[in-house]
Amino acid sequence: MESTKLKYSIWFKAIFFMTHVKKSYSTLELSRLLGIKRYRTVWYLSMKIRRAMAQDLLAREYFQFLYILSKENQSDYNMNSLRHKSINAIAKKQKIGRDEINLIAPAHIHQKVNAQEVQLIRKNYRCKKVLGLHNQIEIKPAYTATKPSVQIWMKKLLRNSNKLLNGIHHGVSLLHIQKYMFEFSFNYNYRYQDKFHPIIEQILT
Repeated sequence: MESTKLKYSIWFKAIFFMTHVKKSYSTLELSRLLGIKRYRTVWYLSMKIRRAMAQDLLAREYFQFLYILSKENQSDYNMNSLRHKSINAIAKKQKIGRDEINLIAPAHIHQKVNAQEVQLIRKNYRCKKVLGLHNQIEIKPAYTATKPSVQIWMKKLLRNSNKLLNGIHHGVSLLHIQKYMFEFSFNYNYRYQDKFHPIIEQILT
């Protein structure tokens, strides 16, 4: 919220809406809920909130990583082909009913994002505060799960995340795909808990 021209009430409403929905809100829907007509303003606001969700996830240590990669399409140069393999790294806690995840895009996507961000900074990109998130991510070794129950769980997560990226948001660019992954992970981890206060605490600290 630093250097913002929006009222704090707008920020708190946006945080409330984004943390009290089962899946996610598109930028247009969030714009209607907040009563803000300018698309870019609402998009920038929502991206900052997703960054706060990321900080909560990055502060945790996940000890088990599972690797998912769909073989439907090997091309990764556009979002339409990426949608079937958007979930690539998953961390899971073993406590039944309280499993937690942290979805991470593969390393080669982060490399592409880094190159794009360098170009945007050189061009004086206006929304610089939503860049640089990938630099805080530690890419850990991953492995493929073999247990049938775990594979079913992973496929369900893959379907749900793809619905989020390609249904609600109608496709997400590679530049920002990690932020939406963090939003999905955050909502999943806090599905039985209050999601509003962790974000407020993250913003204020």
